[in-house]
Amino acid sequence: MEAAFSELQYAYSCTRELENRLGSSCSCAPYFPTLIEEAKFGFDVAIGSLYAPVFLQYKVADYMIRKSARNWKEFSSSFFRFSVYPATKSPQHNRLKSLSTVFPFVYYCSSAFVDYDQFDSFHTHGRIVDNSVFINLCTIPKNSGNAEHDIIFQTAPWRYRWCSDPIEVKGTNGWDELAKTIREKREHFDTIDNIYKKLTKYIFTLLNIAEPDGNNDFQDTTLEPDRWTYISHLLGMYFNSSLVLLKYKDK
Repeated sequence: MEAAFSELQYAYSCTRELENRLGSSCSCAPYFPTLIEEAKFGFDVAIGSLYAPVFLQYKVADYMIRKSARNWKEFSSSFFRFSVYPATKSPQHNRLKSLSTVFPFVYYCSSAFVDYDQFDSFHTHGRIVDNSVFINLCTIPKNSGNAEHDIIFQTAPWRYRWCSDPIEVKGTNGWDELAKTIREKREHFDTIDNIYKKLTKYIFTLLNIAEPDGNNDFQDTTLEPDRWTYISHLLGMYFNSSLVLLKYKDK
């Protein structure tokens, strides 16, 4: 069963919902990063001025119900599936995989539903991200050549696989569980200056392009809208990815 909504619709709904949930003082467009400056989803961490950068690439999954479906033997019952482009067609997967070696919170964010009425209801009631899965690229291998790969998952019980050479990968169901996972990894919290330095250096090195002002010392790391807008553009264009910066405030 193909999803009755588009990836653009899904990405927009996820982005808008995260903005509404977390509270923000930023502007946003689908597929482009969102800077969330104040987290309001129940973190009880008494740490100020530290952030967790979360990278999301949105995917719409189809629902496989036939035994003839590719990868059926992995679960021997119905499952969700979305595809990853071969390396020869797009470098995005490998770029995201490389990004996950620098920042651990890099995820494929996929719908765990296909019906349009469900999508409409979840969108209306702000439950899109609660009915989505977040699959961590840290546990997914790179792809190469013309090989086509799928990521498949089930909801009862929750299980996740990378195919065509099947391996189990790590996934999280729903935003609350993802938030809990992030909260427990305090060693990956960082200052906004350090995040900007690491992200800028990583992107410019990977893409082999010059830093906007012509130097690479990254001394000016204030939260300037024009600089983050440029980073947003690069992440959207080359990674098809959104960024959420979660700020943890003192109580």
